[in-house]
Amino acid sequence: KQWYQRRVRGVEKDKFLGEHFSGTYVYDDLEAAKEICLGREDCFGITKVPKKKGAKYTLRSHWKLMDSTSGETSYVPCRGFFNCSTFGLKSIHGTFLSANPAFTADWDKSTYGSLEQITFQQWGKDSGFLRSYHGRYLSATPQGKLAWDRTWKRDWELFKISQHENKISLKSAHGEYVSAQPDGTVDVDRIRALIWEWFIVQPQECINNIECDCSRAIRGENYELENVVYDLEAAKVHSDLREVVGFQYVHNKNGTSEQTAIFEIYQTRTETAIFTKTAGAEIETGTAFLTGFHGVEEGRIYEEISGKYEFAHGIARKKHTILEASYHCNAPPGSTVKCVALLFRYRSEVPYTQSWRHKRLACTCESSGVFSETSAHEMQLLVEQD
Repeated sequence: KQWYQRRVRGVEKDKFLGEHFSGTYVYDDLEAAKEICLGREDCFGITKVPKKKGAKYTLRSHWKLMDSTSGETSYVPCRGFFNCSTFGLKSIHGTFLSANPAFTADWDKSTYGSLEQITFQQWGKDSGFLRSYHGRYLSATPQGKLAWDRTWKRDWELFKISQHENKISLKSAHGEYVSAQPDGTVDVDRIRALIWEWFIVQPQECINNIECDCSRAIRGENYELENVVYDLEAAKVHSDLREVVGFQYVHNKNGTSEQTAIFEIYQTRTETAIFTKTAGAEIETGTAFLTGFHGVEEGRIYEEISGKYEFAHGIARKKHTILEASYHCNAPPGSTVKCVALLFRYRSEVPYTQSWRHKRLACTCESSGVFSETSAHEMQLLVEQD
């Protein structure tokens, strides 16, 4: 958050934030006061009070200004929600907040025009005033009603902003939220912000600080895989127990020349690969994505990434592999030889970090885990001679 030093010129004197907390919050260091203020929901800003032995910094709970008689100045944090001079607010019902010429507030327009243009004047780290196309300020009454009819900025015109992805909610000075009704009317009487109390900022590029809600499960309709980084230094390769898949005896005890027998092996095996999440954002089981991976060859992970393959998160990708081999089993004169065909299988585990990009919003979520592959089947010939 940025901080702005405010010395607001009054008619005759400078102004400063004058309203204290109920307790005492005084600090010798400005940066310490800033850190405390940002961590408190009820801190509006900081006032610097000159003293003989150095300035003191006190937390202030309200936006009201007082005349500065002793050189007091105030610091106000600004989150910087918007970067457009005007924008619109669209409800879950697909309609925009509108300021009619009669200064009434409605939420019934399906298009964004001049009457739906809002100017936001930031005042404090997460609050400010909403000004209509007609130059009037939005006001919330204690009776839970809104109007675009105020020419001044006071408590009833100040709204606290909360942001979720590309949406905002508006909380009045009375502690209640602005709510868009399905019939196009608007109230400000809700004690909680649910779907009718969250509004999409349009155009989307007008809102800053967009962060994906990575606490929710990532689904394919909203996210796509942007990148995968593998930690090869932490990778492991395990050699599974070897399996005898064929053998051949050649008896040549009484022979005077080498005897040879040819035997063939034909095997079908299933190779599997799976991404298993261990930390970060949850991925909905079955979410499809394309990626390459580091395979196993001769008991080692090769550095080159393979081509793109389709995966479904949490579900093993299976591939049926046919293994064929033809072996010559040779027995020298005066010996008996046993030739055994062995099948070796390797299982690799490679830690990964995935970056998932939101399809509509300029934000990403990260998920990490282990990529496991059972593959690289290979056959070898073992010769035993008596």
